[in-house]
Amino acid sequence: MNPGGQLDPERTNSTGSSAQPSRRFGLTSAARILLLLAPWAFIAYLFRDLDAIRDAFAEASPVPMVGGLLLTIPALFGAALLWARLVSHLSRGVASPGMVPLLRSFARSWLARYLPGKVWSYGARVVHTDATVIPRRILATSLVDEFALIIGCATALGLGLWTWSAAGPIVGVPVLVAAIGAVVVAVSRLDSVVALVLRFLARVIPERWRTAAEEMQQTSDDPGLGLRASALFTGGYLLTDLVLGGAFVLVVMSVSDIQWKDFPLLVGGYNLAAVVGIVAFIAPAGLGVREGVLVGFLAPVVGGPVAASLAILVRVVVVLADLVFVGMVEAATVFSGRNAQGSAARRPDLHREAARQRPES
Repeated sequence: MNPGGQLDPERTNSTGSSAQPSRRFGLTSAARILLLLAPWAFIAYLFRDLDAIRDAFAEASPVPMVGGLLLTIPALFGAALLWARLVSHLSRGVASPGMVPLLRSFARSWLARYLPGKVWSYGARVVHTDATVIPRRILATSLVDEFALIIGCATALGLGLWTWSAAGPIVGVPVLVAAIGAVVVAVSRLDSVVALVLRFLARVIPERWRTAAEEMQQTSDDPGLGLRASALFTGGYLLTDLVLGGAFVLVVMSVSDIQWKDFPLLVGGYNLAAVVGIVAFIAPAGLGVREGVLVGFLAPVVGGPVAASLAILVRVVVVLADLVFVGMVEAATVFSGRNAQGSAARRPDLHREAARQRPES
């Protein structure tokens, strides 16, 4: 409404009501569709060289490779559950959505990491998460904490195990413990970093982030993670990284025999390659960058030519695991929705039956 008391035509529709919510709803719906469909073009691009993929699979034993695929899927579910639990932990005192909607948001945003630029994956998480249920400051804090935990845990595990393989467990174990401790302490203090980021966004994008920044400034005792919760979540992400490293070792075993002494180098190298792939901002899902680092770690164990084929095999297994994971979450969401509708439809009948059986006073 302008100072003269009349409705602003740029902010109202033909009925006199505000048009801003409907316009925002339309943009959000379009973004959701785009972020669901666009990654498939880049996934198809990954499989453009079918001859190289066929050659990589020619010498591979199927049993260990299938084992690696099956081990990767629960690790992805673990990452999704950790983020959902992270949101629930940060939502203390605030209405929190159920586990299923959060898992669906994670799964629908997961394939967006195949778009060039890591921001799309987190942007898709924001788009697919109901902002009317989760305050923006909690969503922002959860994404910052998750990113820090992923980078910190993979780096700590990678450096510790790589040092183990190079200098032995006497040096490697203290390095690993010290790195994990540093991650725990750093993540427990990330709430202040999020507050600074939101204040900056409030100045740059005032319409969307001003409310979140004001909430963060007014809530000086916002829950955050704290040292104990930071240690628990760090342990969860370290376990996830170990499972993914184990899946990688199974894929390596599908084409080459390895010794027990190679396990620290392989698991540590896989995690360091994952960190480099994440830091390589432009590469979709670390394409090319992560494979190059993996070849460097694999060459001393299996030789250069085999290492190049293994890098392709690992990429194929990861993409297949991503697709199966997203499909399983979507199927579980559909079944959960149908069960909820069936329970709601049966509830009136149960009430009527209970009323009939109640003795008259």
